[in-house]
Amino acid sequence: MMATVQLQPAHGRPLARGEIRLEVDRIACDGFGMCAELLPEIVELDDWGYPIVHSLLPKKLLPMARRAVDVCPVLALRIRQGH
Repeated sequence: MMATVQLQPAHGRPLARGEIRLEVDRIACDGFGMCAELLPEIVELDDWGYPIVHSLLPKKLLPMARRAVDVCPVLALRIRQGH
């Protein structure tokens, strides 16, 4: 059973202090979909297999997000934190 995650908008404003966002370099991304497999709570794939990040990254998903960044074959992911 999957844990429930409170979703907040992922873009459209600067990050506030303590907020965390998973960002996709859309130029580098080749649509392998590993990020969506590791983070289905916040990432889904569009019709062509490219990721759409739907929310800020909850702290409890940070370890899995780091793993997604590490396994991305084209290094198209990064984690950004507000200061």
